[in-house]
Amino acid sequence: MTGKMASKTVWLSILIIYRQQNNMYNEKNSFNGSGDENQQDENVKRTVIINDFLRKRFIGGKVLLTPGVKCLDDVILGKVMNAVQQFDDFTGDNDPYGEHDFGMFKIEGIRYFWKIDYYDSAFETHSLDKSNPDVTQRVLTIMTADEY
Repeated sequence: MTGKMASKTVWLSILIIYRQQNNMYNEKNSFNGSGDENQQDENVKRTVIINDFLRKRFIGGKVLLTPGVKCLDDVILGKVMNAVQQFDDFTGDNDPYGEHDFGMFKIEGIRYFWKIDYYDSAFETHSLDKSNPDVTQRVLTIMTADEY
């Protein structure tokens, strides 16, 4: 299976799980809800599910470690990676749009950030629809606070 095909398979699996958990599609596979506000809410929900899947499993996008994180010893690096995967302290300050695309934490007195960026499929510009994995490539960047 090629990388592109494997990526589409992963995204399809994520969306199937999301649809089942959130009952967002009716029997004809069209979105439930009628107005733009409902569609925006559904887009945010899909974005959260996809972002959480990437953050918790490191599947469904690229994971980038900055030089300050790459140079950590294995024990600290393991703690940092685990902290990203276990992060659930989303607040209005660090998650103003409710998309679960940023977090910060401390390990042994050092502050770390993680963030998810959304690109088009060619990684040339930002995605036009971050809730649609068919047109969006995600990059999860993990960095020390002073690298932000």
